[in-house]
Amino acid sequence: MDNYQTQTPSPATGRKASLYARGSICLSDIPKEVLKAANNGKIYLNFAVMELTEPSKYGDTHFISCAPKKEEQVEGQNYIIGNLKKWEQKEPSRPSYEQIEQAPPISQEQASDLPF
Repeated sequence: MDNYQTQTPSPATGRKASLYARGSICLSDIPKEVLKAANNGKIYLNFAVMELTEPSKYGDTHFISCAPKKEEQVEGQNYIIGNLKKWEQKEPSRPSYEQIEQAPPISQEQASDLPF
């Protein structure tokens, strides 16, 4: 995957990452035979995330696919279960110094509503 130079903490984990992507997975499209029950009682799915060579018409940049072992794959079975889009956290819009200087002063009525 390309390094999109994003080095801010992930909103989900707080860890730094080079790419954030958001999307959805269709759980009902997961073939039941690819789900694996582990000794700890949990159910796991092997998957792969692949980058598209160009964005889809919906702006998707990656897709998620079940990744069963080659000998477990069924010919003709579609293993794609979701799509992702490159996600960039936008900084909140802040006025420039010039915009603040040019803003009109607040009225006495507006000032009386301030909590300080």
